[in-house]
Amino acid sequence: MGPGFFYYHRGPDGPQIRRALLLLAISGLLAFALYAGAQMRPLLGSLATTRVSNAVNRIVYQAVNEAIDSGQIAYEQLVSYEKDNEGRITMVRSNMAAFNHLQAEILDTVLTRISQVPTGDLSIPIGSLTGSTLLAGRGPRITVRMESVGSSEANFRNAFTSAGMDGSSDWRFKTHLANLPIYYEYKADGISSTDAIKGTYLDNYKQIWDLYITDSTCDPTLLASKTGNDAVAEFVGKKAVFYQNGTWAYNDVKDLGDDNLGMLPIYIGAEGEENQGLCTGSENFWCVNNTSSDEDIQATLDFLYWCVTSEAGTSAMADKMGFVIPFKKAKDSTNPLITIANQYVADGKTSVDWCFSTMPSEEWKNGVGSALTAYAAGTGSWDDVVTAFVDGWAKEYKLANG
Repeated sequence: MGPGFFYYHRGPDGPQIRRALLLLAISGLLAFALYAGAQMRPLLGSLATTRVSNAVNRIVYQAVNEAIDSGQIAYEQLVSYEKDNEGRITMVRSNMAAFNHLQAEILDTVLTRISQVPTGDLSIPIGSLTGSTLLAGRGPRITVRMESVGSSEANFRNAFTSAGMDGSSDWRFKTHLANLPIYYEYKADGISSTDAIKGTYLDNYKQIWDLYITDSTCDPTLLASKTGNDAVAEFVGKKAVFYQNGTWAYNDVKDLGDDNLGMLPIYIGAEGEENQGLCTGSENFWCVNNTSSDEDIQATLDFLYWCVTSEAGTSAMADKMGFVIPFKKAKDSTNPLITIANQYVADGKTSVDWCFSTMPSEEWKNGVGSALTAYAAGTGSWDDVVTAFVDGWAKEYKLANG
């Protein structure tokens, strides 16, 4: 019988097992880190961008304010006016040399301060990357460093969005803006309506309209084709600082962020307007057809009552539509522009009444709108606007009232 053989396999000893487990643990940690990094990278990038953007915005805001408050460059050095023999503004000129100097000064300040921002001011707690409200703001911090890459430049934005005079936008100027000279004339004369407007404040109307069309995002000759959507896009796109509209337009501009929105009265140079608040009122009403059946009339009235008294109805109008609801126990609107408007009232500012209902006709508004458009395009004169405003008022009032 030949010699027999058997095989013996020696198992791993303790140190080998520990090394294998350690390698496995390290591999697992690396895999988890890569996975977590891939999942968190978009959030980290978003948070870092927000931190840096907020820091830069603060720096720019401070630099601009300091440049203005320093008094080294006065407004009169930036903009000059040409007036006619009667003292009315006929042209607005910009001093580009002064603007360029101011741009360079602001840009230099901004770039210097960006390089001085401590990394600790921009760091992000790891807990904020988990998506958990309990861990937000907690844990070790990831350092974010801000650097200016490439060339930088400073530009001045246009003050006003385009004053579009197509059918989607012209009501803002032939009705809402035109309300101001009417309001101040009524106020000065102690009346609430008239069959013959005098045009006492039309020079003031001209001055604000001149600003709208000369310091705007587009050439005045193009206003006839500009729309309301164009103005919204320019404002939300940060191509202009001012956009004339009301609280009802909040949903159009909310993408800018509530902290970046504000409201100002429209100042036209009228005496005492430093105490002026916002324009407030209504030109539209809910009506019930009195030729309907009694049952339908009552059902309609019940529905309207439900809209302004029930929790569901007032919530829909306040939260989803952003309306002001002037009824007792109605829910307050969450529209931040309404909060601003209410603050003007709380501060004792005098609201400007809407006098739209006293305007003689829609045809009168159209005549004023056409004259404003022609004046902006250079094909008409301001005298044509005055004629449409004053003579057109008397004509349309007579046609409407006999």
